[in-house]
Amino acid sequence: MPYLLLFLMMFARLACAQKALGVELFNKQDWPGAAKAFQTAVAEDPKDGASWFRLGTSLYRMEKYDESVAAYEKASSAGFQPMQALAAAGRSWAARGDAVKAAAFVERAAQGGWPGLAFLDTDPGFAKVRSDPAFIAARAKVDANAHPCMNDPRYHQFDYWLGEWDVEVGGTRVAASRIERMLDGCVIQENWMPSGGNEGKSWNFFNASTGKWEQVWVSMGNVLKLEGELRDGVMTYTGTRKQGGQEVMTILTFAPLSEGRVRQVWNQSTDSGKTWSNAFDGIYIPKKKP
Repeated sequence: MPYLLLFLMMFARLACAQKALGVELFNKQDWPGAAKAFQTAVAEDPKDGASWFRLGTSLYRMEKYDESVAAYEKASSAGFQPMQALAAAGRSWAARGDAVKAAAFVERAAQGGWPGLAFLDTDPGFAKVRSDPAFIAARAKVDANAHPCMNDPRYHQFDYWLGEWDVEVGGTRVAASRIERMLDGCVIQENWMPSGGNEGKSWNFFNASTGKWEQVWVSMGNVLKLEGELRDGVMTYTGTRKQGGQEVMTILTFAPLSEGRVRQVWNQSTDSGKTWSNAFDGIYIPKKKP
């Protein structure tokens, strides 16, 4: 076996041994011992992002903040939990009381989509900087990642349908309906409660991958799936389903009216859109508060 190949194999085994030792000491919270082992491991394998990350944490626990920042940046560059590593580097600056640099690293993590709000709010390392304006601004960007449906205005396009309603058709009350948010604002659920007949539910949500709204309506085992968008202030859904062996086209609109009311119109066609019939035309009237 060529000497170079033998040397590289021994080198790799040594790196693995040092990494394993570092993990063992890390789990025992022996920070100096873990740091020494991981320093050897990354010297032998500079692309070992996991060892860089644990080295950064070990150095942080030893209050060697500058060195921990460098290690976390190496972990991020190596692709190991890159955004968390940047946030952890921000924590090192925060522990030193440097709010500006802490905020800069947190903002870099936020720009990468990092949603770790709990880390910012509960880790003692950020205690010194939580009230600093720069840090508050960076935290807000992380909050937007953690709660995208509450912070992105596209998810609020259908907010005018939220509430407690009496539903009338031709001036006659036919149902009550409760429209509410679910799943941290990512879904709008309708609870249809008719005066007579069968209850139903619909789930309405904005699909960021398509840029469209979607509705799934379920009642008595029947399922209707629609896709739509806000057009001139009116939520307009369209879709096609099979019914009795034929295709049925659907157009469903929700138009805001005066006095906080909403008009829902459901039209359908069985001849590819040549003619249309009305299946429902109702007015949602806000319930009077006690």
